Amino acid sequence: MDESTSGRKVVQAIVERYTRFSTYQDRGILRVFQKGDPLPWECEFATSYAAPDLFRFAFVRPHPYYPLRHIKRSLIVGCKGSSAYLKLESRGIGQLRVMEDLAHAVGVANGVTMGALYTIARLLRPDVGGLFLDALENVMVAQSMDNGCECYWITGRHPSGEYWEVTAERATLLVRMLVRRGACDMSAETRNDLRVDEEIALERFDVPG
Repeated sequence: MDESTSGRKVVQAIVERYTRFSTYQDRGILRVFQKGDPLPWECEFATSYAAPDLFRFAFVRPHPYYPLRHIKRSLIVGCKGSSAYLKLESRGIGQLRVMEDLAHAVGVANGVTMGALYTIARLLRPDVGGLFLDALENVMVAQSMDNGCECYWITGRHPSGEYWEVTAERATLLVRMLVRRGACDMSAETRNDLRVDEEIALERFDVPG
């Protein structure tokens, strides 16, 4: 079995693994590196999920212009049963939108999160649709270490033209990092405090006021 075949098998195992979780939680940081910025653009996020239809993704995004990074706006996207929504808040003013379903909410809000919302929503909820890990071309896999944890390091070209690097725990197949390299910038999603199949209070998925 060559490295390309092995890489595709690991990717498929990761995709299938996420569909079997009863619950999932994470916290993370998205760092966007842009030419001319002295420091990366850092956004915080957190995910909660309970099968089959409870989902919540919270995202805090600073202003893209470096001197105005202290100005932040927040986004929450979620669904509880058939009710999907997204809420945007900036400078104390919030706007709540009821959406047709989670796929539509993700489609509307994903640009604000620069892809971080779609990454985990697509893994946990395949009905979100679209091209993801299993669409990577020229996939290669290698072994790596991340903070003492044995991991797979998967690389490939996404149909969008970006070059993707995925770090996943070898034992659990949990995704710890996704790096996207484009023509003009690079982003790195790092996920920490990964917890699966633990009880989550249903109130966490209530539609925000």
